[in-house]
Amino acid sequence: MSKPADLNLNDWLLRGNGDKWLALASSAELSSLQLTTKLRESLTQEQTHGVLELAELRQRALQKFTAAEKMFFTRTSFEQATDQWIAQYKAARFADRGHVADLCCGIGGDALGLLQVANKLTLCDRSPELVKYAARNLAEAYPEDVTPTVVRVGDVTELALGSYGAWHIDPDRRAGGKRTTHAEFQEPSDVAIDTMLTYNPHAAIKLAPACEVPPRWAEAGELEWISRDGECRQLVVWHGELTESHGQRRATMVKAADHETTVVRTLVGSGDSPMPADETIEHYVYEPDAAVLASGLASELAQEHQWWSFASTSGYLTGTTLVDEPATSRFEVQEVLPLNTKKLARYLRVRNVGQLEIKHRAVDLNPEQLRRELKLEGDNRATLLLTRVGEKRIAIVANRAGDL
Repeated sequence: MSKPADLNLNDWLLRGNGDKWLALASSAELSSLQLTTKLRESLTQEQTHGVLELAELRQRALQKFTAAEKMFFTRTSFEQATDQWIAQYKAARFADRGHVADLCCGIGGDALGLLQVANKLTLCDRSPELVKYAARNLAEAYPEDVTPTVVRVGDVTELALGSYGAWHIDPDRRAGGKRTTHAEFQEPSDVAIDTMLTYNPHAAIKLAPACEVPPRWAEAGELEWISRDGECRQLVVWHGELTESHGQRRATMVKAADHETTVVRTLVGSGDSPMPADETIEHYVYEPDAAVLASGLASELAQEHQWWSFASTSGYLTGTTLVDEPATSRFEVQEVLPLNTKKLARYLRVRNVGQLEIKHRAVDLNPEQLRRELKLEGDNRATLLLTRVGEKRIAIVANRAGDL
């Protein structure tokens, strides 16, 4: 099977010409070399590369989308795409907004959520291929959905935004070829988005978790860091009537549950509260969720539970009692030792520890190299929390406390 001269790779894939080969590539029957050789017997080099890449991305996308095996991706658009559970969570704020626009839509990650709440949905991206992929992905994920969907290719800054009830935008963070965390270097830039907001202020701006947010956006809207399963995935700047806590910061933790999204915990605050501090390490240590740390709301969490920081650079908190706080991982302290390999090895050997989880903050080391040097033997489990208190490097030997 060869590709017609007038049919580009993306259209070739979308029309199903590669389905047979994608099924072959998804099987585990052939080695990488055997698979490539088999594909090249019937396909061009470009088609072979396209099939192999899409098969790989579909496999990786199973962690992001339940319909991943039928969806279409490019590598860059896949990496920037919102997963369906966070998309579903975000979309709730767009309920009752009528006609919604998803700008810089990519492969349609956020659109998967918006489609469920909008009366009408417009997809817009400057890439014709991505717009086609987004429309197809919506159809594959929700084949029975009848929400009217409009597809546009072009500059999102030129849309008549006043005709929409609200809009979502995911600016290109690699417009210059390298990933950036500066809003001014994204496409569209922060200045361009400012202009868009004058035409319609009801917007959600998706950014990388570490993005340096323009102060004017933080003051005018609401900043929300969202994590799923412990990893902070994105930062959203809510504007206009989509804002729930004006001028505040929010850390939200969601969990994937089949096709539904479970909100585990939401924490709201200014981010200005002082952190209680004391170098004393009590019986329990708490590690805040990545969204809490990224949002700067760890101090609010500490004050809520009467915890304190024993190491300002580590993010770890400590307290005297065990609290079932879903915004943290919880550890019961067994011993606090100097970060000395020989002393640690001796301590763990005496206690028959053979299965060791190693976590580290504010100390530069290779956990796997340390694991080899410890020469672990035994049936017991433990967790090492490696960090710094002042100038001292310490090792906290602990057990995960789990949920109450």
